[in-house]
Amino acid sequence: MVDALDTELFRNATLGRHLKLKDAMEVLEGMVAEGGGEWADKEKTTIIVLWRKHEEWGNLIYDWVCGPQGGGTTANGEGQIDATGQKGSVLTLYEIEHGDLTVGQGELLTLAGLEGSADSGQSFTV
Repeated sequence: MVDALDTELFRNATLGRHLKLKDAMEVLEGMVAEGGGEWADKEKTTIIVLWRKHEEWGNLIYDWVCGPQGGGTTANGEGQIDATGQKGSVLTLYEIEHGDLTVGQGELLTLAGLEGSADSGQSFTV
């Protein structure tokens, strides 16, 4: 963390100002509290900045399986639409990330996403 204090993230060369360690830690603790980061170690020397929160990844995965907003209704107005035909299936991480249904999707999945969808009861991981 101390090494990062001399980077543009915490220093503005134009203004000649920088954050002190205490202030930078407060910013990072706020990110963690809001779900935008995770400490990689107990000593809080390394932080993982999250592109999306775990819950957002979980929702993206769920939407990929069931369609936007958890599906919708079929033509006759009943039930959810299973957008990919995978609802109720057991899939490996490799199948989800590299399967035919995710070609061109970019980075759809992280373990964090599965944790996010598990937290909301939409999936579980083993």
